[in-house]
Amino acid sequence: MKKKLRAFQIENTSVTQGQSPILTMLDEALKQLTTVQDRRMLLNHQDSDEDLLAYYEQHNNGIFCGMMMRIIPAEQGGVLSEDIFQKDTIKIDDLDAREEKQSQYKSHYYFALNGSYLITDLPVSTNIERLQTYLNWLLEGQRGETLFSFTPLMVLPEGLKLKDIRHIEFSGGNRIQAQQTTTESYDVKTSLLTLRDNLLDELFGSNPSLQDLKKEQLVSAKLLLQIQKRPKGMDKDTYQNLLGAIAKNVNSESGFSIKAKNGTTYNGQQINRIREVEVEETSKKRVNEQQLWQEMERFLQQVAKENE
Repeated sequence: MKKKLRAFQIENTSVTQGQSPILTMLDEALKQLTTVQDRRMLLNHQDSDEDLLAYYEQHNNGIFCGMMMRIIPAEQGGVLSEDIFQKDTIKIDDLDAREEKQSQYKSHYYFALNGSYLITDLPVSTNIERLQTYLNWLLEGQRGETLFSFTPLMVLPEGLKLKDIRHIEFSGGNRIQAQQTTTESYDVKTSLLTLRDNLLDELFGSNPSLQDLKKEQLVSAKLLLQIQKRPKGMDKDTYQNLLGAIAKNVNSESGFSIKAKNGTTYNGQQINRIREVEVEETSKKRVNEQQLWQEMERFLQQVAKENE
């Protein structure tokens, strides 16, 4: 079974520690949140979809491994009885349970982290904020005003220099979100499809053919961030961190690319720090969890060495 692993940096907000305190906080929180029931996060109070840390292991080498699960109200297949949530952990085999009060399994993914980096097999089409939001919720009693943030690790293609970049391009129907900073009082959240439709309205007004253009999607949308000049004193590492902050808010690696002045285009998969691994399957076509976590641990060691 092939797995695509993505690497993220855990932003450290501590001025006194060399890495984030997330491991210590997880240890403290999970001593209190001993059952899966305690770790169920409702996505919306008017809905019943939930995320939960279904299973985890804390290794002596300072690595935390976990499996996240999304559940929805039971309708058919892949269900969990309410009694299961009183257990310390949930395993995939527990999905075979069948009782009256049930929740339905929807999906799951794995992750591993240390104090500085996080590795996950969360699909590239899903924003890392899904896991980021959950862990901030889980650690609410420990983190105070700190909000943990996971930024994609970016690698400039071999031989590409900052001065050789022409522009950064967003395309397709991707949603882009710009979060407020300490100097801003608002958030910007839109999608390229919305920008496209708004621009067509401005260009063509009430032309009847406009709706046909939208319906048939005959006009695509692209957003270009033009690289005019690298700020004086900005090094390669700083620039790669900036790219990571931009890419974090794009929900597909195919919607983010860098175009060099020589005409070469590098897509999201070539820029993001991604590693594809082969993991053994069980007799039930499920992943060998220990092997997957060891591959994640190996990736954690690799990115740590690269960023020394």
